[in-house]
Amino acid sequence: MITALVKDGFERKDIQTQGFNIYPDYSWDNNKQTLKGYKATHSIVVQLSTAQTDKIGKVIDDGVDSGALISYINFELSTEKQNEYKAQAIKLAAEDARVKATALASGLQKELGSLVSVSDNSFDYRPWPMYASADSGGASVAMAKEAATNIQPGTQQVSASVTAVFKIK
Repeated sequence: MITALVKDGFERKDIQTQGFNIYPDYSWDNNKQTLKGYKATHSIVVQLSTAQTDKIGKVIDDGVDSGALISYINFELSTEKQNEYKAQAIKLAAEDARVKATALASGLQKELGSLVSVSDNSFDYRPWPMYASADSGGASVAMAKEAATNIQPGTQQVSASVTAVFKIK
């Protein structure tokens, strides 16, 4: 599969091994375990920019045509984009905390005092899974190809939670 991808113009640096495993393959006959041989799994990640979405189908075709089983397809933000959106989400959460604290103080006929403490409780981002086989061993090839053909741009949700403690005057 990697050779096919490189021949199709994908850069080797954008094709990374995510996992590699070799394990014995046994059969069971009459309550007796017999070693049939060994199986290997080589999980790879192919990184494409958002400007390369037209190549997603080719990645899947190259994989399927090379005999690979497709266990899942998902879309993830790059580390740089995760950090950018994380900073934005935390900033907006902090601003929201101040707005809520000001409204609470105002509702109590008080004024918001100085900030006592602040903590960033969480940052949440989950990759968007487009396709996952039922058994992670590669469901039908047709299903994977169909999933690739029906790719539509989507949105990701990034969230953060901030707790701020203020004095009240």
